[in-house]
Amino acid sequence: MPGRAVRATLVYDTDCSTCSRFAGAVRALDRAGRIRLVSMHDGEVERRLRPELGEAFDHAFHLVLEPGGQVLSGEAALHDLARLLPAVRPFAEVIFGLPGLRRLPGALYWWAARGRTCDPGRARQRTV
Repeated sequence: MPGRAVRATLVYDTDCSTCSRFAGAVRALDRAGRIRLVSMHDGEVERRLRPELGEAFDHAFHLVLEPGGQVLSGEAALHDLARLLPAVRPFAEVIFGLPGLRRLPGALYWWAARGRTCDPGRARQRTV
């Protein structure tokens, strides 16, 4: 969205329908336009992140926080991602703040990740 500061970049597998649905949900919830969505197959993105993330690059989405460029991946990125989405933020603060519920988002993430409709290693095969 023009004129709105991007606060993070979500890097995801555009060849995966599960990942694309997740990114679509983030886009729909990001009414402030704070999150830029980028394909993990983009050459520039891969050149920047693969050396830092290694094999993990292929197995999760990545959230690059601005400023500074800190990279969080998969389950570790969920709380920061939720903080960027005003509609989700209040629920996330409760869920991530309560010891009994703190593990729920990660468990749901890995349950969904097991249902991915793509080959997580395909991103690497494209560039080798």
